Amino acid sequence: MVGLNGITKRKVIMANEAEADAAVVNDMLAQMARDVAGESESGAAVAERMRRAEPARTTTPHKRQGPEPMPVASKASLPAPVPFPARTGVAIVGLPDPNKEPEVVEAQAGLTRLSEQRLALVAEITALETALGLKPGASAKDVEKLAVQLLAAGQSDADIETLERLRTRVRRLAGAEEIASKKVRDARELAVRRLSAEAAQRELVPACRAKALALLALIKCDWEERGAADRLRAGGFNPPPATFHSDLLDHWQNRIVCNLVQEGHLTREEVLVVMPYLHGI
Repeated sequence: MVGLNGITKRKVIMANEAEADAAVVNDMLAQMARDVAGESESGAAVAERMRRAEPARTTTPHKRQGPEPMPVASKASLPAPVPFPARTGVAIVGLPDPNKEPEVVEAQAGLTRLSEQRLALVAEITALETALGLKPGASAKDVEKLAVQLLAAGQSDADIETLERLRTRVRRLAGAEEIASKKVRDARELAVRRLSAEAAQRELVPACRAKALALLALIKCDWEERGAADRLRAGGFNPPPATFHSDLLDHWQNRIVCNLVQEGHLTREEVLVVMPYLHGI
C-alpha cells in the first residue's frame, strides 16, 4: 500500500503541474487573442505573465555553486606599459665612431659635394624656368614647344639650350649621387666589421667570461650540496630536500660547459678542477 500511495502522490503532482502549464498556455493564447482584437495590456501585466510562464529555478542549499566569474579588468585599471630604454646611439668607450673612420668620412664628403652641386643646379634651373615663363619642372614637351615659339618669333633659343643642358647635368649628378651613396654604405659596413671584433673584446667578452665563471661557481656549489647530503645519509641522518637541480648543472654530461671551453670563455684546467668527471672535455 505504501508503494501504491507513493505512486498515487506522484501522479497527483504531475497532474497538478500539467494543469498549471495548461493554464499558463491558455492565458498566453487569450492575451494574444486580445492583442489581435485591438486590446492592450500594461507593461506590468506583461512582465507578470512572463514571470509566471518562466519555469521556477530551484537550487539545493547544501550544494556548492560554481565559482563566480572573474571580473574583467578595464583599460583604466591596467598598468601602463613600461617602455624599454633606447639602445641606439650608445658609444663604446675607447673606440671611434664608425662614421668617423677615414674611408667613411671621405666617401661622405664626396656624396655631400655631389649633393651640393645638384642642389645649386636645381636652384639655377628653377630661376631660368621662371624667367622663361615655364612652370617649375615643366616637361620636355613644354620646353620644346616654347623653343619653337621663340624661334618662330625671331628670338634666340639660347636659354632653352641652357635649360636642357642644366637638366642633363642634374640627371647625371643624381646618378652619381646614387653611386656615392653606395660607396658610403660599403665603407661604413667595412668599418663596422673591422671595429666589431675590437668592440667585442672590450665589452662583450668580459661579460661572457664573468657569466661562464658564475656558471662554474654554481656547478661547484651544486657539487658541494650533493656531497653534504651524501655525508648526512652516511651518518644515518635524513637530509632535507635539496634546493634545485638542472641539466645546466650536470657534472658528467654538460655540453654547455664544453662549448664555453671551445669558445674560449673557460679554460680546460678551470673546468677540470670543478668537474673532474665531465665527458668530452
